[in-house]
Formats: sequence, C-alpha cells, structure tokens
Amino acid sequence: MVYVPVLTDTIYENEYVAEIVSKQRVEIRTKVKGFIEKLYVDEGHFVKQGQILFSINNRELQKEYQKAEASYKSVLAELKSAEIELMNTKILFDKNIISKAELEINQAKVEALKAKAEEYLAQKEQVAIQLAFCEISG
Repeated sequence: MVYVPVLTDTIYENEYVAEIVSKQRVEIRTKVKGFIEKLYVDEGHFVKQGQILFSINNRELQKEYQKAEASYKSVLAELKSAEIELMNTKILFDKNIISKAELEINQAKVEALKAKAEEYLAQKEQVAIQLAFCEISG
C-alpha cells in the first residue's frame, strides 16, 4: 500500500510581546503660551511636513491685535491733526504773529506723535507674529 500526501495550506499563528519605537523622536514646543484648542493628529500617526498638528487658543492675542490696531489708527488721526496745526503755526510764524518757541513746540508734538505711531505699529506687528505661532505644524 502506497500513501499519497495531500497538499493543503496551513495557517501558522504566533503572538509576541513587543514595543514599536520610531527611528526619530521629536519634541514640539510653542513660542506662545496658551491652551491647546484643537488637535489635528493623534500620537503615532504619520504627518507630512507643513501639516498642522494642533492649534492654540488665540482669542487673547486677537484682542491684543485689535487693541494695537485701534491705538495705531487713533495716533495716526492725532498726528494728522497735529500736522495741520503745525502748518497753521508755520504760517503764523512767517507772519511774525507767534514766537519761534510755539512753532518748535508744535514741531516737537508732531515728532512725538510720529514716534508713538511707530511704537504702535511695531506693537501690532509683534502681536501678528505671535498670532502666526498659534498653529503648530510639523
């Protein structure tokens, strides 16, 4: 008697205890303080360069930006008024109606308002930079 073997597929299962570790571990920190508002990815997921990972609550910074914007616009209006006043003062000075000291006071007022406008503009730009850091990307 001759036996003929029967060919069949066999499934072989084995379980192992293991831990998967990435090749590279990256720690992400923000440049602004705040609470995480929304997570766009979960831990362990693949991300592409430039993909948004999470966003930070930026309502406070938005209010600061609005305040800086309003201050800037306000000082520009004051500056325009002071420049008109300076023009009128120059006319009066040329006609010897007012003293040179009064002309110089108005010139100093215009220069001070220009400096204040630059300060508020810089403040506004600084807050805009901070707002840009509220969305963290990979």
